[in-house]
Amino acid sequence: MLIAPSYRLLGRGRLSVMFANESTDFWKVYEWGMKHGNGTPEAREALRKRLEDMGDIDERGQTEHLSLSSMRRFVVMEGDAATHNFHIAQPDLDRKRGEMGARRSF
Repeated sequence: MLIAPSYRLLGRGRLSVMFANESTDFWKVYEWGMKHGNGTPEAREALRKRLEDMGDIDERGQTEHLSLSSMRRFVVMEGDAATHNFHIAQPDLDRKRGEMGARRSF
């Protein structure tokens, strides 16, 4: 649900949403579990189905934050930074904005 411009809590304050698609990390866990025979066939299938659209659902939720400000940008983390812990795994990325990923302005 997007917020009407007159109700933007941050007004014209700068807002950056850095989307790292945590499903990337969950796919790694899923693949490790499959390799090691973890989970029932039903549980494996249920998780696989959830992971198929998890990134899209999470991205839609994160873009909703953009309605808080009229000065906003959305950055999709890529490569090694495509982890929900990018700020821990690669702490310099938040300073290297041009190298983080693909930017989308709204």
